[in-house]
Amino acid sequence: MTDDKSSSRKITLREFKPESYKVWEMSTKATLKYNKLFNIVDGTETDPTPLDDDGTPFCPIPAITREEVEKWKHDHERAREA
Repeated sequence: MTDDKSSSRKITLREFKPESYKVWEMSTKATLKYNKLFNIVDGTETDPTPLDDDGTPFCPIPAITREEVEKWKHDHERAREA
């Protein structure tokens, strides 16, 4: 996982107001893209945890995959908090 300050900085989104939905949508997408989180939110970047046929995570997870999984979980949590 990176130690970059931007990966731990709190993300603040514009307050949602139904009458200005389009402005909110555009600013939210831009903010999430800037923080490299939009692909998680829109579902194109999925959880890389390797699963077996019944959906149980493989144990142990190889080191390189574990780094990817931890980064994805960290980014997923940041996106959820935003």
